[in-house]
Amino acid sequence: MHHLLALPPELLDSIATHLDRREDVLSLALCCRCLHSLVSRTHLQYRDIRCRLGLSALWDRLASNDLRAGLLRSLTILPYDAFNDVHSEIRDNLPIEERVPNEYREYASDEAIMDSDRDDEDRLIRALKRMPNLRRFRWFRRPACGVADQAGHNIWETLNALGTIQELHILNYGGANFPGLPAVSSTSSFVSFRCLTSFNLSTNAFDEEGDATDATPLLHMLIDSCPDLQSLTLHLETYGYTTIVSADPLLYHSGWPNLHTLYLEGLHSTSLMLSTFLGSHPSLKDIHLSRMMLGSQWQYIVLVDGTIPDLHVLECSSHIAGPLLVNHRAVQRITSLRGIDLDDEVVVDSYFNYASDDDWWDDHSEGDEDFETRTASPWKSYLLASIRLHPTITSVWLETLQPNFPTSYVVELATAAPQITELSLPDIPPTPFDENEWIDALSHFPNLQYLRWYDLVFLSDYPPITEEATVRLRRFVEGCPTLQGVGDAWRMAVIIDRNHGGQIKWVFRQKGDSLEPVLLGSDETVYTA
Repeated sequence: MHHLLALPPELLDSIATHLDRREDVLSLALCCRCLHSLVSRTHLQYRDIRCRLGLSALWDRLASNDLRAGLLRSLTILPYDAFNDVHSEIRDNLPIEERVPNEYREYASDEAIMDSDRDDEDRLIRALKRMPNLRRFRWFRRPACGVADQAGHNIWETLNALGTIQELHILNYGGANFPGLPAVSSTSSFVSFRCLTSFNLSTNAFDEEGDATDATPLLHMLIDSCPDLQSLTLHLETYGYTTIVSADPLLYHSGWPNLHTLYLEGLHSTSLMLSTFLGSHPSLKDIHLSRMMLGSQWQYIVLVDGTIPDLHVLECSSHIAGPLLVNHRAVQRITSLRGIDLDDEVVVDSYFNYASDDDWWDDHSEGDEDFETRTASPWKSYLLASIRLHPTITSVWLETLQPNFPTSYVVELATAAPQITELSLPDIPPTPFDENEWIDALSHFPNLQYLRWYDLVFLSDYPPITEEATVRLRRFVEGCPTLQGVGDAWRMAVIIDRNHGGQIKWVFRQKGDSLEPVLLGSDETVYTA
């Protein structure tokens, strides 16, 4: 450390400038007081910026100051109103907390001003040109206007010209609310990116079959120009519950040796295509497949021994999960299974994409489809048998398409996977709710540590819990001796002490916080139940 501090400040500044990861800059700043004073005021504050498009003062500053703009590695354009502009299912997984340099925290956004978007986009383009080290760009607001600068370059062309973008995360929801704004997936400048390692697109551009954007250029960009892709997310929202974009071009491709995350929603394919793709991508660790992705020949998924050996998280519907897990010599390290249901009866036709499934039409005459009648599930027993073959599964997130979720489903799951330590149950507890019956059902998991069930124990920020919820929390903790946390997908009551006199002590943790059953700091409030 002494030799490091002996270096001239200009050289230390240059070292900090060449660090890409914000965490590395933070580590450097925490080494000593001298480095903290050097790093905290500039490098750390400008490394990762998240703000609204209307923060024109910041764009003007960056456009005129090469030194500050050159520090940026990640830039996120936030929605003007996250609560109303972004669907909650997507919003909950976005980094939407504002992060701006100290001197701009008091500046107001211009976005409330009519027609300000075009001016703000022009300012942003000028600022982007000064960011030679930008690695990640995220756009979480309404569609870009497509404004071009004097050279005719829009936002996407400007980012392309930098040649440094590795990660792209875009929300693009147009339609009637934003007439005249083009879908990014139909913009030639957007589908011209090269060498991306992470691509994440959520859009409704493919909602209507007649007016839908052609996905071919987008898919070919990923296949032909992104050989180092590590994470791929395509969330194509289709309100008609049919998928019209084929994933076959993607799944036919075997040239992503480092792909670890695959999230496909709103695309369709076949069992053969999916089986082949998974067999050629052993690096996959996290997979999400949409409910209607496969056709009615779902049972023909075949994974040979050793397929996707490092997969940890699988999220898909029951009829897909069963065949994927039926070979116990494949998917041998899976720990988390999400999105499955254990319904005894299902509306079978609602699981398949009749708009593009030739096999489905072979089994149905015109007008023969049935989206109302519930019949015995053809895959439930298959799924439970497959789960039983994978004792590494310790986390299960259940879903259901029926109004009531009976305790018998929990007991059946416990019989197949008693090793589960984390369980997420769907929707809200039924009414009337028999606490004793549910505590007995959950006790079949001898190692259960975390229970996620929305509104079982109602938690809020202020106050964290009601007296009624406190009593219920204590009862469930007493009934499940290994339980360490009760909550939902956003917050958790974490048990830090069990008093054999009938009381428990717990703390309130938000999503992303540590779930360790210990007090994390002296300022953490301890509650008694």
